[in-house]
Amino acid sequence: MVKELLQVPTNIDSSQQEPLNVTKILREAFKLPIQNRKISISITLLMLIPFFILVLIHNRVAGSLIEKFEDHEQELAFTFSSVVTKDTRVLLVLEPVFLLFFSLISLFGMILTVRASAVIYVTKSSTVNLQELFLKIRATWKGTTITWLYISILTVAYTLIIITVSVVGFVLVDKIGSMATWFFLLLGFLAAVLYLYLAVFWTLGFIISVLEKGFYGMKAIEKARDLMRGRQIQGLVLMLFLVLLTSPISVLFYLNAFDDDLHLMARVFLGFFVTVPYCIAKIFTYMVYTVFYYECKKSHGERVEIELGGGYGSVSTN
Repeated sequence: MVKELLQVPTNIDSSQQEPLNVTKILREAFKLPIQNRKISISITLLMLIPFFILVLIHNRVAGSLIEKFEDHEQELAFTFSSVVTKDTRVLLVLEPVFLLFFSLISLFGMILTVRASAVIYVTKSSTVNLQELFLKIRATWKGTTITWLYISILTVAYTLIIITVSVVGFVLVDKIGSMATWFFLLLGFLAAVLYLYLAVFWTLGFIISVLEKGFYGMKAIEKARDLMRGRQIQGLVLMLFLVLLTSPISVLFYLNAFDDDLHLMARVFLGFFVTVPYCIAKIFTYMVYTVFYYECKKSHGERVEIELGGGYGSVSTN
């Protein structure tokens, strides 16, 4: 099928030609699910249902092993009984498997969210459906997965460095005294700020790999760095706001995933009402950064372009 370039001059109103500040970007992201409620509900359910089922399975299977491990923790400190060792081995196998499934569901939801947010934001369309989104995802999912793996590796590497520095810090604090405590507290604060700053590039790189063919892995992250020139502070403020907003929800979600003390019905009830805000928070985060991505493109004078059905819709940013 030959694709046409469709000019859509009325898709972005004149008020959006001026650069948006942090508040306006958040407001635009909040409008996206309202403009297409059907697709927003569909994406939420596609994330919510698998997450919820995984949480219940994790509570049932891994939760009991964690509880048994905690019960034998004192015994483990002195002996290595066959029961404890077997349970520990099973747990060490199960946890990465559950983490992989959680990550894949999250990846799928993020790709859908970015695609849907892009179409709605650029075209103001309320007619986009899941079938169209799935067709568009087929063209970029491999590159997006590669970018996601790059970001995951970078995140793990950064985390390991911070843990190593923290362990060394605790040892030095114990030997040197209070001055070292303040030094490592300051170092920890700077490390957290640096992580948020890097997370902005990584998130924007992920979005680029979803929306732009040929950009994935480090190439997508490098383009994110170029697009963010002049808007680094704005990106950092957005990330800080979203982390403060979503971190308590994420903590509750993961604590519930490991909780095996509740009755089955109570666990189902609590699991549902923890998973819902968790999924909504992740979706909102990527809606915000999709809007930010287009704002960065406009500030660099790049053409805003999105695939529409049999062709492309584009809006001049000049």
